Amino acid sequence: LAELMSGSVSKWAVCPIKDSADLAELDSHLGVEDAAFEDFQKEAYKTWTGFKEEIPGEKCVEASEVLGRVAGFESAKACEINELHADHVEKYTDDATGKPEEFVCPLRPPLPADEQLQVLSESRGQCFLRMTGRQEQQYGWHYMGHFPARRQNDRKANLPKAEYELVRLMKVPGGGAEAEVNLGRFCSLEELNSNPRFCILPKIHNEWSTLAGFAGSLARSLTAVVEKIGDDPDDIEATAPLEIGATAVSAAIRSYQGKLENESSWADKAKQGLKTAAIVLTEKSWDNLRGARRLARSTAHWAKDKVKGELTGAGRMTAELEERLFSHNSAGEVLHSLSFQHSIGENGHSSNSKERFQRFVVSYPCPNFDPASEFAARKRWGRIALRMLSEAYHMHKHKTPDVLGRPSLELSMRGDALRFKKVNRKTVDNFYKTGASMLWKDATRAKADKDNTCQWEGSSCVPAHQCRITGFRPFRDCVPTPWWQSPQSGGWWPISDTQLVGVVAPQKTTGRSVKLDDLYGLEMSLHCAPKKAFGPRGPPELPDSPASLLDCLTQGVETNARMKAREPWKLYFPEEIVVVASFKEIDQRFCARSKAGKTDQGIRWELCRSQRAKESKAPLAHLIDEEGEPHGDHSGDGKYMGAASGAGWPKATLEEVVLSPQDVL
Repeated sequence: LAELMSGSVSKWAVCPIKDSADLAELDSHLGVEDAAFEDFQKEAYKTWTGFKEEIPGEKCVEASEVLGRVAGFESAKACEINELHADHVEKYTDDATGKPEEFVCPLRPPLPADEQLQVLSESRGQCFLRMTGRQEQQYGWHYMGHFPARRQNDRKANLPKAEYELVRLMKVPGGGAEAEVNLGRFCSLEELNSNPRFCILPKIHNEWSTLAGFAGSLARSLTAVVEKIGDDPDDIEATAPLEIGATAVSAAIRSYQGKLENESSWADKAKQGLKTAAIVLTEKSWDNLRGARRLARSTAHWAKDKVKGELTGAGRMTAELEERLFSHNSAGEVLHSLSFQHSIGENGHSSNSKERFQRFVVSYPCPNFDPASEFAARKRWGRIALRMLSEAYHMHKHKTPDVLGRPSLELSMRGDALRFKKVNRKTVDNFYKTGASMLWKDATRAKADKDNTCQWEGSSCVPAHQCRITGFRPFRDCVPTPWWQSPQSGGWWPISDTQLVGVVAPQKTTGRSVKLDDLYGLEMSLHCAPKKAFGPRGPPELPDSPASLLDCLTQGVETNARMKAREPWKLYFPEEIVVVASFKEIDQRFCARSKAGKTDQGIRWELCRSQRAKESKAPLAHLIDEEGEPHGDHSGDGKYMGAASGAGWPKATLEEVVLSPQDVL
């Protein structure tokens, strides 16, 4: 009896009925079956049938079982969250027009939006396909949860498209449909399938060996960017990535902590009791990431005092990157944007059974997507790439062509160290002075439009990248730097940008604790082209290279703006012009010994042999004068013994970073 009744069709009796009525005809005209009652009977008889009610969204099947074979969805799954019936529980006719209302209603009351999203968020390593607000508007998939008197569900199909984006549910609090949900935005499914290079975070080299190092890098990425909004010194505003919530930050820390714990190299350290210290954060570190210190670092006046020499447009770039990776909305709107539906026809259980619609979400594996970590890495290395470009431009802007005048650009940057020995009556002090140098590889093919003429502009000696002040008031002179001829002839030059120096060399108050292993070196190449021209790796493949980077950049700003204005709901444009900055390590170290250093075998081992460095004066010549002594006043540093240059990947180097043309311009 239970098997017979479970899932059977149930109808309400309508009385009175005339004796002469045609019951078959009556049945065909009346919507009398109660589909909800039919469904609930399955649960009522579960003691005898073994029926198990499933939580909506927990059971997922291959997307092909729901959508058929649709290109791009081969790795996706469809998870049903509800079944809706047309004209449920009865038809409704608009009195004004006399036309039937085209609507569907859930067979069963759905889970509240926040609870349904919590169920979905428990799917580890999964992203969900989502329609952006503009896509909902374009395809007529409107959320009516804010207007309960209006029709809530349209009788129409809303099929998933590859042009929609994949998102990760970061934080789903309770509180009903109005609770704010935080999302991490991964990529459109179309772009992930067509060119994953622009979706997946590139490889990171020489990763942080401690959780504190990673947390410090993450905290620095959350610091506000200051921009001038007026002429007064206090007319400033701060752009801080406050959309990156504590949940996303905590998830990034947990992920990196798990990575350190799982690394095989930690097995030996664990035996020595070192592992715990490397994977635990102090209270101060947590405060920088989530507490009051993070809020303080987000204020304009804090950043004005602490962060010097920020790039023009840095606030805009931070905001755009944050918008690219993060979003938030109410639980009701988020669930609606994740929901799709299609008709599954009538069940045929009665002569007037109704059209049914299956509502589902689409999941897609994204186990390595960590939006907070990605934000930190992309922000940091985007700034480094632009700072390197700015440094090279200002050093060579008097040349034709300048650094943007060729189809591509190659720059090198490395750490340098000068070794000193200071003998006192009681002890001998050995220490280093560190710095950094850069090289434009094509500089020898560019000709200077004019000689380096240093002059006063008020109290400043300009151009600042090429000139310096010597002497004391009132007998000061504005003269070229002593190393000026090196970049003029295509060689290296020392840089003063402390944020760049800190990438490849330690910045310590004392040189006694400096290790030559902490001197790094990297090369950067810059290419500008449409996305579709870039393969999985390497430079773009173009039938005709652009005349210059500058031409590509200026054309890209206009081309991209036109494309996005024409189809504002689209996320992926194969013809979109982007700039890719690729990094690789310098693999050769150099060393040079002074006359005094050549008499000390310990210096040869320390600077050269222990580092497998090639002994050569030429790569370090821009640091040394004609007398074999380092440029500048080192009278209090002791005897100069030699110099060394860095090599190898800097800490946590991103293999490449993608920039927009306006970022570079």
